[in-house]
Amino acid sequence: MQRKHIPQLDGMRGLAVLLVLLAHSAIAFTRVPAMRWIEGYGNLGVQLFFVLSGFLITRILLDTKDTPHFFRNFFVRRALRIYPLYYALLGFVVFSGLVHQHGVRWWPYILYLSNIIYGAGREPSPLGPVWSLAVEEQFYLVWPFVVSVLSRRGLERLCVAIIVGAVGLRLTGVMQLHNTLVQLDALAAGALVACRFEEIASWRPYAWFVACLLPLGLSLPIGFWNNVSQTIQALGGAALLIVLLDNEVAISRAFRAPALRYLGKISYGVYLLNSLVFAAFLRSRIGISVIEGGSGLAAVLCLIMEFAIVLAIATVSFYFFESPLLRLKRYFEPEKPRASEGDRMDVHSLVVEV
Repeated sequence: MQRKHIPQLDGMRGLAVLLVLLAHSAIAFTRVPAMRWIEGYGNLGVQLFFVLSGFLITRILLDTKDTPHFFRNFFVRRALRIYPLYYALLGFVVFSGLVHQHGVRWWPYILYLSNIIYGAGREPSPLGPVWSLAVEEQFYLVWPFVVSVLSRRGLERLCVAIIVGAVGLRLTGVMQLHNTLVQLDALAAGALVACRFEEIASWRPYAWFVACLLPLGLSLPIGFWNNVSQTIQALGGAALLIVLLDNEVAISRAFRAPALRYLGKISYGVYLLNSLVFAAFLRSRIGISVIEGGSGLAAVLCLIMEFAIVLAIATVSFYFFESPLLRLKRYFEPEKPRASEGDRMDVHSLVVEV
């Protein structure tokens, strides 16, 4: 069956990983004043990833929930996408000697539980981004069972309840911000868009307004307002998704730019490997001299060099390591999709990368 691809969502993923790259560069060069203004963009990138994950995974589950081997196909396909590169990176960090291992607890990384220890002790800097993968993996383990037992309308109501509950928990401050329960609003917002996919055009006028609030989500002060900022990012990311689902608007055409789509295509490798490259670069003579000198121009040149290295490594990883394994997913295709050809979109080709 021919499936319809939505290329602008690749571009949205490309934007998300670009924001993360910029933020990680700024964090690396903390003593360079010219770089500090982009530190806040990293969390926005993560929230965009969460929204895309919630949307695409829920679309897959809704379209295939009545097919044979529903759970097996979903979990095997997810494992083929996520596990190989993740555990390859983890093994490299453990055995390469790049990390001083005294006091490092490895079991949370092995079990995708690194978000529960994030910020609580010694963290290997090359593995800094993987806390969000832990959040998504915990979501993936539960969500298929939820979708399998609820009607579409019941799932919509649950998504709304999750959004309200996650925002409320985050504002109370009783849990650290990397706990899955306080990160679920972006995932649930994306899932809600998936549930309303056929009627989403009626939400688009309101989505334009909410999406325009995204810059506000980057400029609020720290503390209590930082939690409000994340809520704006999550809901604004979902609103941006709704806008981009309209193929005719100018912003959708912009997100179909080849460079942005390519960045989205290799974004999983970019996201996983960028901190490893940055950590190695900062230990080099060039990185040390840039930090000590505090030169904004030198930092920008280093950033360009780092980006080029990360993109090159991620490209090699995608074509020579990830893609051969991804081809195995064809053995776990749903046998009898529920939706008609005219209503399908290529959710499998758009499986979210982080």
